[in-house]
Amino acid sequence: MNRINSPFKLLDPYTLEDRDIFFGRDREIEQLYEMCFHTSLLLVYGQSGTGKTSLIRCGLASRFKKTDWFDLFIRRQTNINEAMRAAIRNAAKTPIEEGAALPEMINSLFLDYYKPIFLIFDQFEELFILGSKSEQEQFINDIAYLLQQEDLPCKIIIAMREEYIAQ
Repeated sequence: MNRINSPFKLLDPYTLEDRDIFFGRDREIEQLYEMCFHTSLLLVYGQSGTGKTSLIRCGLASRFKKTDWFDLFIRRQTNINEAMRAAIRNAAKTPIEEGAALPEMINSLFLDYYKPIFLIFDQFEELFILGSKSEQEQFINDIAYLLQQEDLPCKIIIAMREEYIAQ
């Protein structure tokens, strides 16, 4: 079977490894990159299939030096709060104690890699479609608590489908 060499990945997102074939989003990439230095919380939204994940995983990722970015992509799975903590624990080199506060977990991960931590919540609308009220409230409280911590080397990027913002 002959394989066609194509830069198009259909519904699969582009990743950093695809940076040589990812093109046409330079303005959006630069805007997103610049915003990362002005705020700790970013929302990337657009219609389904417009490439939000590719913009972050390939475009934005390719703008950072390896020393300036440690990205954790988080999907809700069955509970966004558990998924976030599991992603942090799984990425950690130094074991993180059970019951550690979220800022302590982020700081521990930072000390493992000496890179700012970027928590990237993909398909965030799933929290509101599938999540319980208590799951939503815990997430909001956790993120608010993270954002209140001064000098915590952590940025939060939320990617969601545009049609769910109004809800």
